[in-house]
Amino acid sequence: MACLLVLIGIVSVFGQSRLNSESASVQEVSLIRTNVLELDRELQNLRINVDRFVALGNDSIPGEVNRIENRIFDRIDSLELGEDSEMKSKFERIKSHLAKYFDHFDSVVAERQIREKLVSRELPERAQSAETRIRKLLDSDSRGSTSNRSPSSSLNLTQCLTELSQAEKSFLRYFESPESKYVADANRKLESAIERVNSTNLETSEKQELVRSLEEFGATGMRAVQATRSYLFFRNVVMSGEQSEVTYFATNLRELTTEKHATSRARVRSTQSTVGWITLATVITALTMAVLIGGRIIYLTIPPITALTKTFDSLSKGESLVEIPGVDRPDEIGRMAKSARVFSNQNQNTRELLAKSQVLSEKLAIKAEELDSFAYVASHDLKSPLRGIRQLATWIEEDSMESLPEKSVTHLQHLRSRVAKMEQLLQDLLDFSRVGRIDAKSEEVHLGDMIEGVIELTDNPAGVKIAVPDDLPTISTVRSPLEQVLLNLIGNAIKHNDKGADGLVTIEWKRRGDKLAFFIQDNGPGIAESNHERVFQMYQRVGTGNVEGSGMGLAIVKKQIQRMGGQIMLKSEISEGSRFEFTWPVKVAASSSNDNVVQQT
Repeated sequence: MACLLVLIGIVSVFGQSRLNSESASVQEVSLIRTNVLELDRELQNLRINVDRFVALGNDSIPGEVNRIENRIFDRIDSLELGEDSEMKSKFERIKSHLAKYFDHFDSVVAERQIREKLVSRELPERAQSAETRIRKLLDSDSRGSTSNRSPSSSLNLTQCLTELSQAEKSFLRYFESPESKYVADANRKLESAIERVNSTNLETSEKQELVRSLEEFGATGMRAVQATRSYLFFRNVVMSGEQSEVTYFATNLRELTTEKHATSRARVRSTQSTVGWITLATVITALTMAVLIGGRIIYLTIPPITALTKTFDSLSKGESLVEIPGVDRPDEIGRMAKSARVFSNQNQNTRELLAKSQVLSEKLAIKAEELDSFAYVASHDLKSPLRGIRQLATWIEEDSMESLPEKSVTHLQHLRSRVAKMEQLLQDLLDFSRVGRIDAKSEEVHLGDMIEGVIELTDNPAGVKIAVPDDLPTISTVRSPLEQVLLNLIGNAIKHNDKGADGLVTIEWKRRGDKLAFFIQDNGPGIAESNHERVFQMYQRVGTGNVEGSGMGLAIVKKQIQRMGGQIMLKSEISEGSRFEFTWPVKVAASSSNDNVVQQT
């Protein structure tokens, strides 16, 4: 048996050495293959971000491209290619073309920034400057301050103003859709405008200043056109060539690694087969003698192992045992038994920790309730001195209006305005702390009637249209929280809509099991993705500052919905409008101030 064991050991060592060598080769090729696939993914991500930058000009995209560049080069530099000169050559070619690709992208970014600066700031300024000069000349004609000018001069100036506006529109259309016909049209309009200025009987200095303003506008527009053409040329011609080269070598690498991987796996299978046959012959020889001693081994190991298995089954259920069999044995079974003792002690400790965790959770719930109560009391009690301050300011203004200087009157008005603002903030905090406190009865509510009532309460001076579905159901719910949620969401959609009479708010609904999903969609200015979480926080406002509000409305909405077991989410992009979606239980039982019970229907 000893000789057979030595022989098996030799065969095993030899076979394992061969298998380890071949497996290591397979792993190296697999690692390179994985990195090549990751490189493909990074290159695809790179192309997407570059195209997004060309289309949108988002300032955050160059930073992302730079991070992708670092990841790609770090990944290539980290590869251990050994003596494989073919792969080294292909990776070096990829790095070379990528370096040129990123250099060209820097040029694209620079030209895009120049173009954005010219289009968004300098071009409108030049147009405004020329328009202002023309209007001043027209105003002087209308007042008769320049009696020596002929009526045709005023007509030419008016037509010049029209052609300037048309040239500006042509430039802007080119920046939206870069077609040469828009540039040619803009230049024709500018040339015509300059000819009309030269046809007037203005003074020479006035003509020169006006012509110079028009020429500066045209030069700025053409520089913006040139910047647009430059970054499009870099992207569509120069960078596309480098991108094609990178894609070509990446494809070659993927095919090469696939081939090497298949070859390595074939060698591993061959080695496994050879070692397997040798091992089989040796094992068959040893099997007979192994059977002779197997009975003895079974007799010595099976009973204690069976008992130990039952012990571990009990421990896996979280039990802790007083007695564990086999702890006094000096062999591996004894060590396993001692490990079982450790598991038993850990189960006991876990139960104790769970008990402590339950106690801490109850204390935390009590603290949260105390904090909520504090917010309620603080906001309620602070409103009284604020009312006193506002009343004192009113009395001072009434008693001393005639004797106070204008600056003091302004200060008093500011004081009253800020006190009113503080009262609103405290009222919002009070409303926020009241959510879930007031007991209310569940009642049958027809959602169509409720929404019509909410719309009547909503201030809509611009006449924004509101589309309400005809098939709204009747549900059993607590009326006040749902009314407050709808009033805030519909009111916000109207208040923040920048389309005036063209504004539209669409209300939709859908049944989802035991809940209703509501959708409030508008065609307003939209909300940036970075602010989607922020709008639901207390005292946080986004959008223009000329819209009144304290920033508490959506925080109250979210708290009301979560109290009822629902969820709210926002989908929005800048200039694409906003879509609020929230869920509400179909049937709600009346509850205490601490919780709400949602019943299945």
